[in-house]
Amino acid sequence: MPAPSEKGGGAIHWGSLLLAATAGFALGGLGVYFYLYHYNAAASPNESETPQTSEKAEEVLPSALGRIEPKDGILYLGVPTPDRIAKILVKEGDHVASGKQLVELESENLRQLEEESAEIHCKEAKKRLEAIEASGKAQIQVEQLRLRQVEEFSPLELEAQRSKIKFLQSQVANAARDYQRLEKSGDTIAKQQKDKQRLLLEQAQEELTAAETQQRKLDLAQPLNRELAKARLVAAQAELERGQSTISLDLLNNQTAQARARRQAARITALSDGTILRLLAHKGDLVQGKHIVEMANLDKMIVVAEVPISFIPRIQVKDPATITSEVFRELGYKELEGEVYSIGKIAGKPQVASLDPLASVDYRIVEVKILLHQSEPAAKYIGHEVHVTIDPTKRGGGKP
Repeated sequence: MPAPSEKGGGAIHWGSLLLAATAGFALGGLGVYFYLYHYNAAASPNESETPQTSEKAEEVLPSALGRIEPKDGILYLGVPTPDRIAKILVKEGDHVASGKQLVELESENLRQLEEESAEIHCKEAKKRLEAIEASGKAQIQVEQLRLRQVEEFSPLELEAQRSKIKFLQSQVANAARDYQRLEKSGDTIAKQQKDKQRLLLEQAQEELTAAETQQRKLDLAQPLNRELAKARLVAAQAELERGQSTISLDLLNNQTAQARARRQAARITALSDGTILRLLAHKGDLVQGKHIVEMANLDKMIVVAEVPISFIPRIQVKDPATITSEVFRELGYKELEGEVYSIGKIAGKPQVASLDPLASVDYRIVEVKILLHQSEPAAKYIGHEVHVTIDPTKRGGGKP
């Protein structure tokens, strides 16, 4: 067994180690507490701050994280139907005008032929329709003339027939008087002359009878001819409408428009002026419902700052802002300037993660959009994280 003195020495050695470890943990925890306390106090002023610190915080808002974006956003271009890329007509970094074709798809030639075929059918249908309308209108004109002839000439024919009847009645009367005169003369007039006069009387009577029959016929035929002419005119108009109905220009124009839309869908074109940011596919790739080209207008750039919600009441549109980042220094800019042009209405979680491992992430932010005065350096770093400082003290040239 060890000597008592040795046992006492061992107990003192382990006790010292335990005491030292406890003191170390306590000092470390205390250091972390004070660090976090001062960090949170700098980020979110509270009632425990001194009046001097609070007044300084009200002058310039603490720096917030933000990300660089084009003002009009990024356009993602693709096709909704299956197709294959035949040719890519641009490269990353190209400046393109609105309407410029960016990608040619294999189906474009087929769609082009479909559109041309639809246009040919439409032109041929228009020609047929024009011929039908010309023929129908001509037939209508003929029937209108016939109706006019019936309405205007029939009364004249009746009038002429009445005049003829009067003339024949006079002839019959004259022939009868002459015949009676010869009969009264007795045997002094030759029988042959009497027979001749009788024949003239009978002929005049027959002609009068025929004329009267013709008048009755005209009296009956005149309204029938008028109705017949009207019916023929209605039939001609109906025939024209039937011929027109066999060709629907609206349907053909719609089919042509559909073919044109399918052809345009087989082309990927720039929807606005801008710069090609990324090409997400290659020649020969089979694409459907995926992005092929990313582009944006880089003339106006913004920074979307994630401002803690507690600072939002102190921010107004037109407030000046300063944007800093190491990448701007490399381009010869100490900082970029801008002004607030939009303040969000919805609070959410931060989207830009801080590089500080001790930074708090359990807080709510509102997106504040800042329009940059210098777009060129920012356009090189879309999506880059920056630091944003909003200074309400410079609003309108003085303190808020």
